[in-house]
Amino acid sequence: VQTCALPIYQHQYGIMFATITELYNEGKPTDLVTLQDALKMKDAPPEISGIDFLRDLLNVVPTSANIRYYARSEERRVGKECRSRW
Repeated sequence: VQTCALPIYQHQYGIMFATITELYNEGKPTDLVTLQDALKMKDAPPEISGIDFLRDLLNVVPTSANIRYYARSEERRVGKECRSRW
């Protein structure tokens, strides 16, 4: 997977995104434990590599486990927008 420069406005999220991408490209899991270990190996500051920060982030970021729900929700939203234009 090739990534491009994304406009990530908070540095800690850029470090995390780069680390997750590296893990993925290496065929490694991108779970909480593996991510935390990889961040610690990069000497990422505790506010990024700490389990509390990562756990809180997982609680607010949508996951692929709910992809069907998100897809249906988006499909309804787009459908409403299209209908309102006609």
